[in-house]
Amino acid sequence: MSYLLFLLLFPEETMNVPLLYTIYIALAHQFETSSGVPLDTSLVSCGPGQKLVLADGQKPDVCVPCPSRQYQDKQQHRQDECTRTSYRIVACIDGYYLRDGRCHKCTDCASLGKVQGRACKADRDAVCCDVEGMVVKDEKCTFEPVYCGLGEFLVPGSHGKSGSCQTCDLGYFQDKNYHRLNNCNKCSNFDHQNPRLVLEDECTRFHNIRVRCMRDDFYLHDGDCHTCTNCSLQGKIQGRACQVDQDTICCDQEGMVVINGKCVFEPVYCGPGEYLVLGSNGQSGSCEICPSGQYQNKSKHRSIECLPCTEFDTSNARLVHVDECTRFHNTRFGCKEQFYFDGSDCHTCTKCALLGKYTGKACAKKQNTVCCDFEGMIVKSGTCTFAPIYCKAGEYLVPGKSGQKDECRPCEIGSHNPEHQHRMMACYAVDGEGDSTRASTRASRRTVYVLYVLLLVPVAILLQMNFDIL
Repeated sequence: MSYLLFLLLFPEETMNVPLLYTIYIALAHQFETSSGVPLDTSLVSCGPGQKLVLADGQKPDVCVPCPSRQYQDKQQHRQDECTRTSYRIVACIDGYYLRDGRCHKCTDCASLGKVQGRACKADRDAVCCDVEGMVVKDEKCTFEPVYCGLGEFLVPGSHGKSGSCQTCDLGYFQDKNYHRLNNCNKCSNFDHQNPRLVLEDECTRFHNIRVRCMRDDFYLHDGDCHTCTNCSLQGKIQGRACQVDQDTICCDQEGMVVINGKCVFEPVYCGPGEYLVLGSNGQSGSCEICPSGQYQNKSKHRSIECLPCTEFDTSNARLVHVDECTRFHNTRFGCKEQFYFDGSDCHTCTKCALLGKYTGKACAKKQNTVCCDFEGMIVKSGTCTFAPIYCKAGEYLVPGKSGQKDECRPCEIGSHNPEHQHRMMACYAVDGEGDSTRASTRASRRTVYVLYVLLLVPVAILLQMNFDIL
């Protein structure tokens, strides 16, 4: 009873439980020795971050801190185990990197007579390369490939080096960009004896000579000019006109277009309220209006029929007639209040309270109610979840377990988190000055706690004696 009173007067989250309990046990032992009246010291309750070590017959129950990578978030408990957790943020100081939960010193490439290819990072060591100019790919040093531009060719490097780009010699050209070709192309000679050809530009290192046909009714092919085909002489229709380097393309029927060098009828696409009537002999066809009692709601389609209108079912008491069927859309239905439409029929909206749950998203015209297990949950992509919580400075985030809500807790003494609106699950250790300030504060608190205990123990003893008499 005395210890229960002790716990009520001193909440564990505001005091040093092991220290107070040790003082209390010492005073209780002294009282037992002098008076012969035993005090109840077995009902020890532990706080967050602690677990209970049970008495072994000689020593009383005692609370000890949870081991590393374990936690206990219960208040006033007698749990003898802590929960394992993987939520732990560890960072190394400059010059070290983290691996397998430990900090390792970064490799100094200069001391090895090498060049740093990649700097040391928080979780990876530096990578040292043998030669300047190497880059790191897949944790290996390699020379970055060189790509040449117009008027250049690639000279391969020796011993695996990248190589370099050099300018094409006079009389040669390279008209490709971003390439790794090892040579340039020889310039073509202009045939001055061909009366159909005209020289437009000399060969440079960027391109070959440029020629064209003297007359518009010729096209250039394989370095010579050829007469453009006259479709009318063949009894055909011109699908595509003769171009600088391409002959005319002739089609068999009017209305054909040239796609990928072939004559085809351009496909006809119909709109809402229409259907496609196919043409004969491969022709495109045409669009016709849907007949009465049918509809088509697609845009830019090639459907050859319209769809029959759905009749309104007057016998269904849950349905509401919203709109008549037209050639553009089907008959439109709706549901009465407290019902939703799934595409074929109306169904009663689920009432979450009857299931012992909470409404995450209200029932809509085409969607049932979404019920959630906990109050305050929101619905995202059809799933109940808690809205993310952001902690303020001096706090760290404790993720909720088994779908429970996250919460923010104050940093422990000796640590701090300066970030605002964050979701960090750990606090930083403060500097020396902060440690000394908090150490002084803890010392002051211990003094106050000791005084409280010295005042409390006599009261507890009297209460225990009165209780025994009663």
